[in-house]
Amino acid sequence: MVLALVLFTAVACVVWPLATYTTTLAVLGLPHVLVELRYVQRRFGHRLARGTAVSMAGLLLLVIGLRVGRNLDGADSTGAIELAAIAFLLLTVFPALGWRWRGASLLLAAAGLAAAALSPAHALLLLAVAHNFTPIGFLAEALSGRRRRNALTVACALFIGVPLLIATGVPFEVLSLLGWTAPDFSLLPTGPLASHFGTYLPPSWRGEAWAGHAFSGAVFAQCMHYAAVLHVLPRLQSGVRTPSFYGFVALATAGLFALFFLDFNDGRRWYGVAASVHAWVELPILMLAFGTVRTGP
Repeated sequence: MVLALVLFTAVACVVWPLATYTTTLAVLGLPHVLVELRYVQRRFGHRLARGTAVSMAGLLLLVIGLRVGRNLDGADSTGAIELAAIAFLLLTVFPALGWRWRGASLLLAAAGLAAAALSPAHALLLLAVAHNFTPIGFLAEALSGRRRRNALTVACALFIGVPLLIATGVPFEVLSLLGWTAPDFSLLPTGPLASHFGTYLPPSWRGEAWAGHAFSGAVFAQCMHYAAVLHVLPRLQSGVRTPSFYGFVALATAGLFALFFLDFNDGRRWYGVAASVHAWVELPILMLAFGTVRTGP
C-alpha cells in the first residue's frame, strides 16, 4: 500500500507537476507545519534552556514580522535581515553544544551572514529547498541501530534518489509517449507551471529546457516531506493523541485553503509566514539534537 502511494505520487509529480504542487501545498502545507512544530516542542522543548528558548522566540518573531510586513506592503527587500536572523538562530544553541559543534555553528552562522550581504535571495531559496530533507535528520536523531540504518536508506532513496531520477526527464519522456502528461493542469487558479519555478529554481535556471523536470523532482521531495512529517514523525513519539489539536489543524487548514482557492499567490504568501517559522527553527533544533548528549526520551 505504501509503495503504491509513493509510486502514484511520483507519477503525479511527473504528469501533473503544477496540480500536485499547488494542491498538496494548499491541503497539506499548514497541517505539516503545525504537526512538526508540535513534534519539535514535545521532543526537544525540555532540552532548551530558558534563555535559549526566549532568544529563539524573539528571532522567530522578527522573521514573522518581516514576512507579514512584506505581505502587506509588497516589498521584497527584507531577505538580508531574515537571513541574518537565521544565522543568529544557529548561535542560540551555542552554549549547549560540544566544541566541534560549536565550531560548526560559528561557520554556518558566518556563512549565513556572508550570504545576507552577497545574495540573500539565492541563500533563502537554497535553504527552502534543503528544508525538504530535514526529516532525514529527525529520523537519524530518533532511531538507532538497524531501524535507523533501514529508515535512512529508504529516506535517502525517496528524498534524493527518486527526485534525481525525475529531474533527468526520463520519466517525463516515457509518460509523454503514453499521452499522460499535462504539466499546466491545475485544480486551483494558479497560472501556468513556469510561473511557479521560482519556488525551487534560481532565475538563471528557469528558462532552461530541464527546468520543468527539476521542478517536478523538487515537488516529489516536498510530498515526501509532508508524508514524513504527518505520518512518520508522530509515530516516533509516545503519548496520547489529542483530538482538540487535530480539530484546530483542520479548521485552520480549511480557512487557509479558502484563501488559496480565491487567490493562490496570496495564500502562498500568508502560508509562508507559518512555513518560515517551522523551517528556520529546524536548523538550531537539529544542531542541538546532534551536538549534545541526549538526556530525554
